[in-house]
Amino acid sequence: MVQKYKVLVTRKWPKKVEERLKQHFDTSLNESDTPMSEAELVEAMQKFDALLPTVTDTISDTILSTKNKTVKIGRVWTHIRLLGLRIKYFESLRCY
Repeated sequence: MVQKYKVLVTRKWPKKVEERLKQHFDTSLNESDTPMSEAELVEAMQKFDALLPTVTDTISDTILSTKNKTVKIGRVWTHIRLLGLRIKYFESLRCY
C-alpha cells in the first residue's frame, strides 16, 4: 500500500474540499476552527508533509524557519508543493 501524504488543514474549508482531501491524503482537520498558535504551527511543521493554511493564519518567520521540518511549502494559496511536486490540486476540485 502506498503511504499517503500527511496534510494538516488549519481552519475549516468547504465540506467538499475537506472530503476530497480525506480521500487522497492522510488528512487532519482543525475541527474547532480556531486559530492555531505559533507553537502548534511549529509542531505541525515537524509532523506533516503539507500545511494548508488560510488567509487568516499568520505564518511567521519562526514557523517558516522551523528546524527539522517535514512540511514542503510553496505558495500555498496557489498550489501545494509536496516532495518537490507542484500540484494544482484545489483548482482541479472545482467544488469551492
